[in-house]
Amino acid sequence: MLLDGRVAFLTGAGSGIGRAGALALAREGAHVTVTDLDGARAKVVAAEIRTLGGQAEAMALDAGDDAAVTAAIDLVAGRGRLDILHSHAGIQVAGRLTDIGPEGMDASWRLNVRAHFVAARAAMPHMQRQRKGSIIITASNSGVQYDPGMIAYCTTKHAVVA
Repeated sequence: MLLDGRVAFLTGAGSGIGRAGALALAREGAHVTVTDLDGARAKVVAAEIRTLGGQAEAMALDAGDDAAVTAAIDLVAGRGRLDILHSHAGIQVAGRLTDIGPEGMDASWRLNVRAHFVAARAAMPHMQRQRKGSIIITASNSGVQYDPGMIAYCTTKHAVVA
């Protein structure tokens, strides 16, 4: 297995692309920490991984809470190592330019862009000490397509791709 003995930490892994990433990393032998704002969803994914023979733990985590993200990453890395950060948490704020206010764009920016920066910044010192590691930040197809009805979401996902 490619990732045997490696430790992976994922945000937004209770469903969708984050879940798929958690399953893929576990399938290759990584011990996976599945986090999601909805702790019950994280538990379901971790249980699925364990049922398939992998190693996983679940954690409820608000990826928009800088201190909580940093503490969670430090906790996992403090057990010995952190090899992979897959940051995927995000929020969809629907609406056209004239439908959403600055608070909708701010909420999108905070979770869809800034949260990835915070997670990567928290993971980097651990990986630097090990002299290796991978930081994976994913968006969605909205990062390469435009939907005028999802201006805040598409704008922030484009920023993630960039």
